[in-house]
Amino acid sequence: MAATGRVNKHGEPVVKAGVLFKKGSGGGLLKRKNWKPRYFELTQNALRYFTFQDGEVKGEIMLKTCGEDVLEIMPADSMKTGGSASTIWRIAINAPSRRLLIAAGTEHEMNDWVDALLAVFHANTTGTDVFQQARGSLAAKELDFASMPHIKKSMASPSRSSGSSGSSMFVRPSQTYYVEQEVTRAPPSYVEEEISRPMPKASSTPPSSPPTSMYVPTPEPILYAPTHPEHIVHHEAPPTPIITPVITPVTTAAPPAPIITPVTTAAPPTPVTTEARKSEKGPNFDPSGEYAF
Repeated sequence: MAATGRVNKHGEPVVKAGVLFKKGSGGGLLKRKNWKPRYFELTQNALRYFTFQDGEVKGEIMLKTCGEDVLEIMPADSMKTGGSASTIWRIAINAPSRRLLIAAGTEHEMNDWVDALLAVFHANTTGTDVFQQARGSLAAKELDFASMPHIKKSMASPSRSSGSSGSSMFVRPSQTYYVEQEVTRAPPSYVEEEISRPMPKASSTPPSSPPTSMYVPTPEPILYAPTHPEHIVHHEAPPTPIITPVITPVTTAAPPAPIITPVTTAAPPTPVTTEARKSEKGPNFDPSGEYAF
């Protein structure tokens, strides 16, 4: 394993650095245990995390007295980012001072961090330098946690708590069953048949003549349009029917005659004259009192 070529503030060469997700402790005001991105820096002595690169140190775990049994590989989980959920791969470090739960965004990134942590644990256990150990052999450079005997044993055994004896590697029974099935499961029968079936041998010499049993399609006869007058059938168009429109007279009723009512105007009264008034008093009226008979 090669160093990153950078030395931190404590004068230690950095083994690996990058952004990981850290599980909150729930000690805040809202007591939320959310996943927060942090910048992690791994050296042979400690694992530190910051708010950002070259920022303030938020916490650390001393690894000088830690062995490989403090590393716990946990099943993948989902983390909500905005309106969707993304898969994260979790790692737990059960140090004597505290338990740190971190996660990587991809499985490949998680494997790189596991290899780096196991290299540091192995160097601290054997009392060697992690970089000298990596330069010593190619096996140390390509260190794989699945090739270690005690980790392989813990993967093949049922899950147990970190307080039990031996390794504290945590693997669910379903994951163990999946690993064993992938190793011991036999291939399907049709695969064996395809493998064991002999290939047909190709003939080295071409046949002198085509086989008699070869099917030769008979060409279809070509049909030409008849040109003889007897063969031409004249189709007469049917006569067009003559449609005579039927005109129905429309009788319009005459409007009723207006009723004229004669208006009778009364004659004006005849004026009464003085002579008429005299005649009404009597014939030959004499105002003197004498009557003429």
